[in-house]
Amino acid sequence: MTAVLTASDISVVDARGRNLLEPVSFRLEPGRPLVVLGETGSGKSLLSQAIIGTLPEGLTASGRICLGDAVFSASQPQTFRSLWGRAVALLPQEPWLSLDPLMRVQPQVAETHRLVRGLGGRAATEAAQTDLAALGLAGAQRRYPHQLSGGMAQRAAFAAARAGGARILLADEPTKGLDAARRDEVAGLLLREVAAGGSLLVITHDLALAQRLGTRCSSSATVSWSSGAAPRPSWRHPAATMAGVSWRPTRGAGPRRRQLRQRRRRCSRPGT
Repeated sequence: MTAVLTASDISVVDARGRNLLEPVSFRLEPGRPLVVLGETGSGKSLLSQAIIGTLPEGLTASGRICLGDAVFSASQPQTFRSLWGRAVALLPQEPWLSLDPLMRVQPQVAETHRLVRGLGGRAATEAAQTDLAALGLAGAQRRYPHQLSGGMAQRAAFAAARAGGARILLADEPTKGLDAARRDEVAGLLLREVAAGGSLLVITHDLALAQRLGTRCSSSATVSWSSGAAPRPSWRHPAATMAGVSWRPTRGAGPRRRQLRQRRRRCSRPGT
């Protein structure tokens, strides 16, 4: 199957040249969700930011990204801007932070239809109403983001992200802070995107979400998952590869976390 997005040796360094994300390579295919699973601090979100070109100031990415016949350098994020919303959409970790707190929900989705897809004002409004109604938000179109529950805010952010017509969706910790019922709701939303022929990359630490999306799993401090058959990687080696995804954990991350946990335990003892 032809890949819609291929990432080759994507890595991230800080201003001092320290590696924050070791080289990662993967292929994203239509109709097959790809899940990158790892614990907090393992560099998962840096991967999505490097792919879409939104790394924080002071961080630099390297590697190559192919979208169809177009080839982009991860070190030149300004070249990605024309793809935002049109080819690749990002569903960020915090839906309330991705939504404008001063705008009601429906105008936010309509704005994407108007500015990214180029629809006229009335057509954009009607498209936004249709999108929100399909997500069960018909009664929340005039609400502000702070008036939405966590699940509703995530659905509203999903509608805004998809309004530009992008067929590739990057979902960064889409179930963060949600209970089990809302998690299953988001999983169903993502699976609907795949069933419609879209391509999905999910970055998460949520084992239940990965299982709900129908992926095979293996557990480690930093791992890669993929749907479809995949060999079980051996974590004795510095790199593990699963179904076209390769990942090198950042060195030293695990020992540092163990030291912090030991320090917290010592500080919590009486008399210390």
